[in-house]
Amino acid sequence: MVRRGSVNVRLAESRWRVLRFYSMSTITEIEAAIEHLPEPQVAELAAWLENRRAWRATPPPVESWLVYARGAARPGVTTEQVMSSTRGEE
Repeated sequence: MVRRGSVNVRLAESRWRVLRFYSMSTITEIEAAIEHLPEPQVAELAAWLENRRAWRATPPPVESWLVYARGAARPGVTTEQVMSSTRGEE
């Protein structure tokens, strides 16, 4: 099932034009729609996809902090030694 919607857009020449938007749910539908885009919009879409891929590859802030925190531990140092150090018992 394809959902259809439309939006009235007022153009610079004071005429109205109806733009239709179609919901796409498969890669085949998306590929077919891309084939009809003008080159500037294809370039814009490619840039958006690259930004989206980079964003998705970035770990969430908590994950980044955990990586940092794991690296902060010193090999061979026990929890008791750390606790003593923080209490000023050294």
